[in-house]
Amino acid sequence: MKKPPLLFIFLLIGLNLYSQTIPMERDGFLDYFISRNSKLCFGDFSEAIQDYSEVYFGRSIAKADLNDYQKAIEDYSKAIELNPKDSEAYFNRGNAKANLNDYQGAIQDFSKAIELNPKDSDAYLNRGAVKFDLNDYSGAIQDYNKAIELNPDYSDAYFNRGVAKIQLDDKNGACLDWHKAYELGDSDAYDLINTYCK
Repeated sequence: MKKPPLLFIFLLIGLNLYSQTIPMERDGFLDYFISRNSKLCFGDFSEAIQDYSEVYFGRSIAKADLNDYQKAIEDYSKAIELNPKDSEAYFNRGNAKANLNDYQGAIQDFSKAIELNPKDSDAYLNRGAVKFDLNDYSGAIQDYNKAIELNPDYSDAYFNRGVAKIQLDDKNGACLDWHKAYELGDSDAYDLINTYCK
């Protein structure tokens, strides 16, 4: 086993002593800092890379929450570069791309998220929403069908599938989906039922 540099040992001791004098909410940060950086010092580079991809992932979520989607995409891309099997990073980058109207890029990211995690009903739902925005109603319905297959109580998938069906003049199918969405607790479906399903 590789020995850590002496400077790192002093840093750990100093941080440990410092952590005893600061409020509890900072302890989480110190634990995170120590565990992440100790992996580097002990030569566990693959684990350290995974940890640093999580830092980019976390920062990208904050940027997306601030509606800075372009910067969020840059950080998600860096997280993916460090951990190419992170389906959540692809999923979230797809959401950011959709918010910037990069629909083809969003579909590619949602598809990659699905490839990495085929049971992710949210990825099917969001890819369906992007296909809907591109007027690919049949493709959207296929994705909503898969989301419902994976999660039979997914009210958003029923609601969205109903909206896509009404675009294809399938009023009966749309009404059945909206009734199911309403039954599952989606109160927005009530307005569509009253408008289209009389």
